[in-house]
Amino acid sequence: MSLIDKINKAKNESFEKWFEPWYEKLNLENELIKSAERGFDEYRINIKEESDTESEFGKKKQYLVRRLRDPRTTKSLQTKLGDGFKVEFKEQTREGKLLGLYFYKTSDWISIRWEE
Repeated sequence: MSLIDKINKAKNESFEKWFEPWYEKLNLENELIKSAERGFDEYRINIKEESDTESEFGKKKQYLVRRLRDPRTTKSLQTKLGDGFKVEFKEQTREGKLLGLYFYKTSDWISIRWEE
């Protein structure tokens, strides 16, 4: 096995070890049912709010953000939830001007939508 194969294997095993406990702890199925009972057709897993400053994130938050932004997370959620759900990574950037200076605020989340 080449070095790159070993690295990719370690990376994938690490993701799988993280994903399963995170998914179980999230109790996502119950959260989706509660959202539907409230009349929503989407559930969001917030990654970064507009007001968050990533440079101030602690190591645990940085790790979680990195894992949630990983494309494998949305793919794994889609697989777990199955047909009838659409799982996507979403990002929004808002631009503004304050005292003559431009600023940009970004937020990102995982969107889970369901169909009737």
